[in-house]
Amino acid sequence: MRWRQAWLNPECDEDGLTYDFVLRQGVKFHNGDSVTAEDVKFSFERYRGAAHKTLKDHVAGVDAVDPRRVRIRLKQPWPDFMTYYGSPATGLDGSFRRSTWRRSGRRVQETSNRAGPYRFVSFTPGVELVLEAHEQYWRKAPSV
Repeated sequence: MRWRQAWLNPECDEDGLTYDFVLRQGVKFHNGDSVTAEDVKFSFERYRGAAHKTLKDHVAGVDAVDPRRVRIRLKQPWPDFMTYYGSPATGLDGSFRRSTWRRSGRRVQETSNRAGPYRFVSFTPGVELVLEAHEQYWRKAPSV
């Protein structure tokens, strides 16, 4: 799932330190489980991609306010937060099912229960990664 695309009406408080995001209703993982705010919080906190240091420097914390609402708290106002957060360059766009990740021991094959437009099929390190279109993707099924 691309987090930034699965949000409805992000709201920012007046001081620019708190952003609330509501997950769209009906967003599902590949296995049919609903994506929850706890899953998004977990995925955000375990993120180690290209933007990890910048996010760590600016984000004070992430809270699952209720099953569909995520709150991101900043350490200080960051005018570029939404632009930065919404950029595909950060790689901050995948949500894992928290329980799947913990059971798997972090192996790619078993952490493939994600919520994006493509479903994991198989992975052979150094050789290939096979994906297939996820027909129930919340936006629309991918055309490739």
